[in-house]
Amino acid sequence: MNIKQVGGLAIIGLVAVGLYYASQMTLVVDPDRSEIAALQEDLVVFRKEFFEADQSYSEESRARAGTLLSDLDAEAPTLSDAQVQLRLAEIAALAQNGHTMFFTSQWSARFNTLPIRLLVTGDGLLIGHASQDYDHLVGAQVTAIEGHSWDDLSNAFARYHGGREGLRNQYIYYFLESPEILHAASLATASDRLTLSLEVGGQATEVSLFADESLPVMEGIDAILPPVRIAQVYAERGVTDLPLWLGEPGVTFRHTALPDQNAHYVQFRANTDFTGEENVQDFIRGARAEIEAAAPRYIIIDQRANIGGDLNETRNFMQALAEMIPEDGHLFIITGGRTFSAGISSVGYAKQAAGDRATIVGEPIGDRLEFYAEGGSMGLPNSELRFLHAVERHNYMTGCPERDCHGAIRLNPIAVPTLDPEVALPLSIQDYRERRDSTLEWILHDIEARSAN
Repeated sequence: MNIKQVGGLAIIGLVAVGLYYASQMTLVVDPDRSEIAALQEDLVVFRKEFFEADQSYSEESRARAGTLLSDLDAEAPTLSDAQVQLRLAEIAALAQNGHTMFFTSQWSARFNTLPIRLLVTGDGLLIGHASQDYDHLVGAQVTAIEGHSWDDLSNAFARYHGGREGLRNQYIYYFLESPEILHAASLATASDRLTLSLEVGGQATEVSLFADESLPVMEGIDAILPPVRIAQVYAERGVTDLPLWLGEPGVTFRHTALPDQNAHYVQFRANTDFTGEENVQDFIRGARAEIEAAAPRYIIIDQRANIGGDLNETRNFMQALAEMIPEDGHLFIITGGRTFSAGISSVGYAKQAAGDRATIVGEPIGDRLEFYAEGGSMGLPNSELRFLHAVERHNYMTGCPERDCHGAIRLNPIAVPTLDPEVALPLSIQDYRERRDSTLEWILHDIEARSAN
């Protein structure tokens, strides 16, 4: 396995940076000023630097968000910290834009959490890890929390986070694992415990879990990029025999030859190096040299964990992939809900260049084909709560000719009818339990069938 690095920010490097700083923040209020005065100052800053600056709201959603913000101005002194933060998250989510967000990762350090780690799969919710006292629950499917089904909980979280469902599911853990947050959202009867309905070995049962600190808070940039939570959960349990896409969780860019399949596998977990230890251009040069030397018939580009970065860094490589495979070859592009921002751009450039010679496999990308980005991460002065706002349009259906489009996209347009998977293969509970990658397995089987023809 070969590895290497990345450069500057364009679309969503700020998300990772913002999430990192958000995870480090604690509530700080000047002791010489009242908490109410500090909160009111925060709301003034929020209105000016986030709400009025963000350009992604429709006329209708901006009016609705403005009403909610005015209501919050009046009611904030009577609300708990959790209720205030939920209201702020709701105002951001009304934009229905993945880059317009309240960083829900802040909740894990500010509010209580359960002694478990949850995992979302394509067919439900399960317990991936637990403290020693609840280790026997690992692997159990969670059918309800406080009587609310998984579908109900997912729909409830959509009120507080924009983007498509697959993206929201990357952040829903901070919502579901905190009794204080679910209680503030009127989804739990108590703020210190939650009742989970489980299916264990085909049998239905219930367990009431109290919040505690037996598991360390998942924070810092290592908890965000490049691994996904499933890799983190495996690591916490000491599991090392992982599928290819989850291997080497500390590495951002990876590639390896698959000689038995006459293929080459290339993975981007970001479009920018957030670790400071890799270089994306060095990586691309090395990967391209090996691919051109081996001349494989098939190339597999794994973008399912690509949270974004600088779309300019990988554009030329993505556009050139179609030229690296022979006429009878094929390009496979793996996507998922975590495929976001510059990760979406990368998929767009590759699919646009390869056309019918490329097949997208996996789960839907994390945002719509028209979205706003290029804003910035901002923090409130007293609570230090952090948000991401967006100011420039990206439209990958039209090539983005509008005047407010991001310059790099206007110069190098993407115009595709869809980037939805042509072969839908969501991660399943069984895949997790068996440590399988059904997506890659399908691709390798398809390669075998194509090679036989």
